Amino acid sequence: MFTRFSRFATSALYLEQYQPTGGERVDRSIDEMKNRLEVANAEEQFQAIGMLGRETIITVAQQVFDRTLHKTEDGVEPSETDAKRMLDAFLGCELAGASNERTRKFTKSAVDMANQLTHDRMATKRDASMCLTSVTSVAYLIKLIQENPQE
Repeated sequence: MFTRFSRFATSALYLEQYQPTGGERVDRSIDEMKNRLEVANAEEQFQAIGMLGRETIITVAQQVFDRTLHKTEDGVEPSETDAKRMLDAFLGCELAGASNERTRKFTKSAVDMANQLTHDRMATKRDASMCLTSVTSVAYLIKLIQENPQE
């Protein structure tokens, strides 16, 4: 199945269906990741896509994190670039129950994926494609949560 359908992860069909999140910088970064992925053919270029992914997730976190409202579980005040802690605090406040834990795990994994790709000297196009997909998913997920507050 993976052999048969893996081409869709980087096909023009997939890459051109991106719908903007509404955050100008986030959308610009995701678009840049997509453009670089289309032409990347070396490990360093795939790593650069990871760096853009990491920066995109940091931007998403900075846009939604409110220090007065979102408190971290461990009580540590997140730095300006601590996307994992900022998003975890945001999700902890905005979501309840089991969906909270699943969403937090997914978001942390996406942050880790972008960080690891940035430092992976054996990075591949598939790695970069997965990073693009996860970063885009996190951006959409956060947008969805913001647009649909708890009732």
